[in-house]
Amino acid sequence: MNRLSFAAVLPTRTALLGALLTAFACSSSESATPSGPAASDAGAAATPDGASGATDASAPGVTACVRKAVTGDRVRAVIVSHPSDQNGEKATDYEIIHLGLDGKLARDGAHFTMGRNFNAPIFFSPDGEIGIAVQDDDGSLGIFRMTPSGTADVVAAKFGKESFYADAAVFSADGSRLFIADSNRKTTGGIHEVEIACDGTPTYRGRIFESPGSTALRLLPTSSKLLVSAASAPGAAADHDIFLLDVASRPVKLESSTALFGDGNAIAKGLDVTPDGKVGLVSDANEFLGTNRVGVVSLATGLTKVAVLDIEGPSGVVVSPYGNTALVTAAGGGSIDAFYVLSLAPSGMATSGGKFASLMGAKPQLPTSPVVVGDGTLKGLILVAEVEGVRRLRFEPNGGVTDLGVFTLQGGLEASVGSVGVQP
Repeated sequence: MNRLSFAAVLPTRTALLGALLTAFACSSSESATPSGPAASDAGAAATPDGASGATDASAPGVTACVRKAVTGDRVRAVIVSHPSDQNGEKATDYEIIHLGLDGKLARDGAHFTMGRNFNAPIFFSPDGEIGIAVQDDDGSLGIFRMTPSGTADVVAAKFGKESFYADAAVFSADGSRLFIADSNRKTTGGIHEVEIACDGTPTYRGRIFESPGSTALRLLPTSSKLLVSAASAPGAAADHDIFLLDVASRPVKLESSTALFGDGNAIAKGLDVTPDGKVGLVSDANEFLGTNRVGVVSLATGLTKVAVLDIEGPSGVVVSPYGNTALVTAAGGGSIDAFYVLSLAPSGMATSGGKFASLMGAKPQLPTSPVVVGDGTLKGLILVAEVEGVRRLRFEPNGGVTDLGVFTLQGGLEASVGSVGVQP
């Protein structure tokens, strides 16, 4: 990497910010019309510790690899995508950064290559061994396996792009399967399922629920209930746009739905739920129609709309592991780039404290992909992707949020960050 001082690279980074804004606005419009399953660059590895092959009775016909959730303190891998090369052209680079027990980040030069990830989710299986990148350049999934030495072995560089267009994905509670949200509104839109073997090898199992325009989803804690933001679903009213599915049954059961935004225009950039599974939040930013809002639903009894808050450019949302606060990232350049802190009541009522102004260091630049550490000494630590690095913030038990500053990745355009994920 061509090492440059921040002062020397800033004009170039500023030009990149404009280019990234254009790409950010276009990213949600990309789609595909897949026709059949495909996997590329697949590799095999030994059965990992803590994973066991088993038949999952909740999904007939699926041979599962059950993974035990890891808890407690440990050094975690943080994966960042680098969507541009040193010339500003598309890149397919990922970097491994280590998160120490003290909450500090450290680089050791470890990289690997899959498909391009501009600002889509990166997440892990419950045991932290299998990582998934949703690759928004072509709707494929990049699948990798973390080794005991802290490096990454690529299992499939671009999986599934002929079967679905992935906008988001989540693991099942036992880590045996992936549920994938496909935003296509004409052919393949809905929820797709992929089985993940003990060595990380993916097997496409088909579309399990037809819900055109599915752009975000989240599994309710320790359950088989999936909360999905979509344009429509069979069996639901025409204006309903958020759905609660039971993915343990076959066929998948639509348990409840409601009209959160109610106009069919939502393109959800993020969705999260409280640790008790009773409140859900959806960030919607449709750049083409100018929708800028965060919706709140109650899941205490069925699915009920609680509120819609006006927030400009919401690019993601993450809920505190303490359950009393949420952080909304806003991206759009200039004055739009900001953080908002929402106070959550047990009833689901949410109030915004406005822009979070007490930031250390530089103003945020296109903040996206917020992720949070859920347990251990670092419980509540938030990582956010920004153009020049990874910002660290922290949810406090009392509902506050503390900014810990930006971990800047010094370098040229090739060091710019698209998305970030952290091991559980």
